[in-house]
Amino acid sequence: SGYYRVMLRKAPYLGLDVTGGAGATGNGAKIQLWGVGTPAGTNQQWRPVALGNGFFNFVARHSGECLDVPGQSTTNGLQLQQWDCNGTVAQAWGLAQQP
Repeated sequence: SGYYRVMLRKAPYLGLDVTGGAGATGNGAKIQLWGVGTPAGTNQQWRPVALGNGFFNFVARHSGECLDVPGQSTTNGLQLQQWDCNGTVAQAWGLAQQP
């Protein structure tokens, strides 16, 4: 289907989850780590969309909104959110292979 779970390497039972479940479709819904069931809820499914140069948008299946850094902040500990896909750097994610 083109959608994936985005899982935590050291805790593979946890994945990116839009707080509030499948009904949370609006801008600003917070992203959390949450246990992933089988199958994962649509609020835990993300479609990577290539932007070029190794960067991607991650689009939530249930809302069609993008994984977003509020205010393009670089502050440690900031909680991510979903937001209308808008082409800003706050929604451009790179993937790095770990040794």
